[in-house]
Amino acid sequence: YVNIREMNYIIQLIVEISNNYHRTPDFFNKIFKILNLMKSEIEENYTNSEIFNLFKSNKRILLFFIEKSTLKIDHSIFNHISENKYWNMQYIQFFLPETKKHISQDLYSEIKNDIKDDIRDIKSYKAKRRIGENDHYICELIRNDSIDDFVIYMNKTNLSVNSTIEKSIFETNLFLMNSNPSLIEYAAFFGSFQIFKYLQLNDANVRPSLWLYAIHGKKPEIIHILEELHIEPSDKCFYECFVEAIKCHWNDMALYVQDNLLTNY
Repeated sequence: YVNIREMNYIIQLIVEISNNYHRTPDFFNKIFKILNLMKSEIEENYTNSEIFNLFKSNKRILLFFIEKSTLKIDHSIFNHISENKYWNMQYIQFFLPETKKHISQDLYSEIKNDIKDDIRDIKSYKAKRRIGENDHYICELIRNDSIDDFVIYMNKTNLSVNSTIEKSIFETNLFLMNSNPSLIEYAAFFGSFQIFKYLQLNDANVRPSLWLYAIHGKKPEIIHILEELHIEPSDKCFYECFVEAIKCHWNDMALYVQDNLLTNY
């Protein structure tokens, strides 16, 4: 006997952790081990549409269930991900092999042209989907905190320290899909301290928005720099930072904000 209410709570918790917790290299492998244990019960107790609705905020988990033949992108789901919210997060582009049969040839050609070489090399395309990260070279350097290669790249391309990250259809992090991060914000998000420090020392804009990125990055050294520079978050009172720390399951940070920074609450 399966208690559906308890099952819903467990699934909701998995989705929240998957969407907000700091991703380590083996993060999704751990998530997928849990989902594999639940796979049979999910298939037996939820319809195709219900499975989609439970996990729709996480492209990477949806892909996992598609590859396990647990979920199909049918016409109803296609209509759902055609809405502006999901179009802006590039769901159709990410699931192009699965949505191809639902779209017109003109739209398919337009999307294929935007994706360029990635869809022509289907093996590479599918590999990048499984990684689920922005596939641009500079993003890989930042995520790995490869400071030497990063400095070489910046000098070689003459890229401004205040440049923003180019969007990628392979991005699966909900926070990043809904934002337009600068280089230093992206570095803060992944806790890449060396690159963050390099950008900061080279006059990158240190904005209030950095607080939320830094909380996702779970790097205390970056938090301390923001404090030393007297950077306040956008809401001034640190309530958003408190909530974000809870969402990211960074309990120590939530307590620190509550005890030392939270005002007017």
